[in-house]
Amino acid sequence: MTNLLPGDPAPWFTAAASNNPRFVFSSAGGRYIALTFFGSAATSQAGEAMRRIAAGADVFDDSQCAFFGISTDPEDRAQGRVVPRQSGFRFFWDFDRAVSRLYEVLDPDGATVGGFRTMVEAVAMRTFGLGGDSEVRLEDRSLEAAIALGPRRLVPLALIGMKYREAVLGHLERQLRAPNPGRLDGRFAFRAGLPERLATGLSAAEARLYQQIGDVPEPLDRVLPSTAAAATLDRLVARGLVMISGFTPSDAAHVLGRQSNWDAAAARLGAELFARRRDGRGRAIAESVEEISERVLVAVTRRSAEAILETAFAEDGLDGSATISHALVQSAIDGRLGIARLSVALDRPVIGLGASAPLHYEGLPDFVGNRCVIPEDTDVANALGAVVGQVRVSAEAIVSQPAEGLFRVAAATMMKDFTDEAAALAWAGEAVSARAAEAARAAGAATAEVTLERDVRVSTVEGQRMFIEARLVAVATGRPRIAE
Repeated sequence: MTNLLPGDPAPWFTAAASNNPRFVFSSAGGRYIALTFFGSAATSQAGEAMRRIAAGADVFDDSQCAFFGISTDPEDRAQGRVVPRQSGFRFFWDFDRAVSRLYEVLDPDGATVGGFRTMVEAVAMRTFGLGGDSEVRLEDRSLEAAIALGPRRLVPLALIGMKYREAVLGHLERQLRAPNPGRLDGRFAFRAGLPERLATGLSAAEARLYQQIGDVPEPLDRVLPSTAAAATLDRLVARGLVMISGFTPSDAAHVLGRQSNWDAAAARLGAELFARRRDGRGRAIAESVEEISERVLVAVTRRSAEAILETAFAEDGLDGSATISHALVQSAIDGRLGIARLSVALDRPVIGLGASAPLHYEGLPDFVGNRCVIPEDTDVANALGAVVGQVRVSAEAIVSQPAEGLFRVAAATMMKDFTDEAAALAWAGEAVSARAAEAARAAGAATAEVTLERDVRVSTVEGQRMFIEARLVAVATGRPRIAE
């Protein structure tokens, strides 16, 4: 699968869409794009995914954010299974799977995305959002409160404290002086720094709240006049206009002295506010900032172990999500002792990459039953991979013979007829090679080397050669451009 990071150029293409027979994808630039390869809307998994996306359709306003669903099933269009709801909600008809191949999401077994099997030929890859900026939450539905992480990302208090130390520390200390903990303690809101033109189309309530929030972080207990206003704030965050700051694993690391690049004082005050929150019995959830910080970092490591084991279960042919949630597996991960003693372990070591790997994966062996290898230069592994990695894109054309003596080439949105087989194959090869090279350059390759494969299917009938179909695939590869 094409590994796109924030700011990376996405491969361009032209394809038939629900609103335009030749939609040029590059024309959608300048906004956030949700590109979803769901295969066929006839599957229950895709249908459920579409319903969930439709529930948040107000996010896709076509100004700040747009949704593009990729269908490979012609019946989706013929039967009207998927219908655009508004200008920011479109579907591409990828019936020849050219776009799917361009984004390298093809694998006969299909990929699991957000817990759903896509039913598209797609690489079996799993991603989990977890890190130093994950939101630290409290699950207090039972008597014993538990630490939960994410899925929302927050700006660490230590980071905003480094730039706005006086304002941030003042509000945190004010909240600590209150006799009882507040539900909004340790939370701040500030503008994300987007141009004002992107704030158009706000409702009256959203516009009022947006005007109250400035570039300097403001505490939520002063910004939100009521509980209902929290939903208004969430909509501003969803549009990318506002960011929220709060207690995160990065703050916990600052409290324990395992990270020191930001403001430890702000992190410590945030930890103190979080530690005095109450469980179901009305008791503080932790006696010290060190205790709560250690519990947060252990929660990160344990959640990482769950993600790894879930992937391993899936590779073994099990339902990864259901298996990892089973009470017996959870008991084994925690190493609970009992009359019946259970254990779970990987058959191979884990390799931790990234600057935070030594912090979060040191305790991983206790949960996964195998060692964790952290390379000496793990902090630059991702940067090195970006330098030595390759851009790889492909393009495909199909040559058919709908009538004797007529050879039809279909390459993405291009279609051309020939009366000569050799001429059709030659034109198809040139077309897909040029398309693959252009896509590789658009994806960031400095130069592209193109290889072409031809699979020509013929048969012999009564001694005569009969052309059936040909499939031509051009693959362009190249090293990424290095910024000057």
